[in-house]
Amino acid sequence: MVGNKIGNTEVTPQGIWPIVKSLLKRDGPRAPTVVHGASGLKFHPFEKANEIADCLEIQFTPHVLCDKNHEWQVEARVQALLETIDDNPPQRIRPCDIQKLINSLKLQKACGIDGIPNECLRHLARRPFVHLTQLFNHCLRLSHFPNTWKEAKVITLPKPSKDRKFLQNLRTISLLSTTGKLFKKVILKLLQKHIDERDLLSASWFEFHACRSMTLQCVRLADHVTLNFNNKMSTSTVFLDIEKAFDTTWHSGLLYKSSKLQFLNSLTKLIGSFLSQRKFRVSVEGEMSTPREMQSGVPQGLVLSHTLFSLYINDAPQTHGVHLAPFADDTCPYTTDGKEGFIVRKLQRGLSSMETWFERWNIKINEDKTWGLFLL
Repeated sequence: MVGNKIGNTEVTPQGIWPIVKSLLKRDGPRAPTVVHGASGLKFHPFEKANEIADCLEIQFTPHVLCDKNHEWQVEARVQALLETIDDNPPQRIRPCDIQKLINSLKLQKACGIDGIPNECLRHLARRPFVHLTQLFNHCLRLSHFPNTWKEAKVITLPKPSKDRKFLQNLRTISLLSTTGKLFKKVILKLLQKHIDERDLLSASWFEFHACRSMTLQCVRLADHVTLNFNNKMSTSTVFLDIEKAFDTTWHSGLLYKSSKLQFLNSLTKLIGSFLSQRKFRVSVEGEMSTPREMQSGVPQGLVLSHTLFSLYINDAPQTHGVHLAPFADDTCPYTTDGKEGFIVRKLQRGLSSMETWFERWNIKINEDKTWGLFLL
């Protein structure tokens, strides 16, 4: 039976994966039957949803590591920027551009809190399609991201082989508004154009350069190690893990850096509107928690969010003789020398510089998941 299914299936990841998934499917509920939170055990779906929401609300809070003077300067500049009257809105989006973005939406994705599936946009008639384009252009002109598109529906999936009643063993997935996701693609297109025209991202950022990937970043590091090993040189590296990187990104810090990168004021305001007043509700067995606000962070799972986070840490300091191999929220400084003592001193100097920079921008390193490697 399985052989017949495979024989009649198109040889693509989309065709084969459902069959593999059915073969590997394990029995048991997807949602935890009981949740152990800060206030004890919860059994009712509504109570479980709110217990998970309480935990996530704390998670979406920025770290406070920088000094107050720096924080005040950043907040004051951002506030002044948001209050300016801008006469140079971003370029208008055309219906043909919207159509291309709609065609790029994946039909298999679950719908958000609005209940509109991606496939619905594929079948829009001409009149509502024109109205949607006009709506997007009005949002661009006003530098406004509607609040109804910001509310996320959060579902949970248990991590494999973990006790699912503990919150740390649950993986959260945010389901976003379909229309909002489409407008985010519009913002990403404008943002990417600005980045490409001014070559803003460091060359070491492989994630957002064409024809580069995480694999190529690993190959680059391995090639560096091998080449210097053949020349009787040793390499040392530290793999830094940023704690809750996407959940704790400082909004004002990101907008401050956007203005420093000479973004159009209207685009910076639009990014600010996209990030501000974001809310989420946790869904458990059909029951929804009360709405909670996200005080920090960028929504996970979006290319736009990855791009914004990359811009946020793009100006990480590089000291002489220390290279960086970043990808997404992982950063790997490394250095090479013929003497172990020189390697340690160079790497320590680079890490000290980065530590000061991390604190300045409210970025916290997870020491438990950070480790070093010395290749003799």
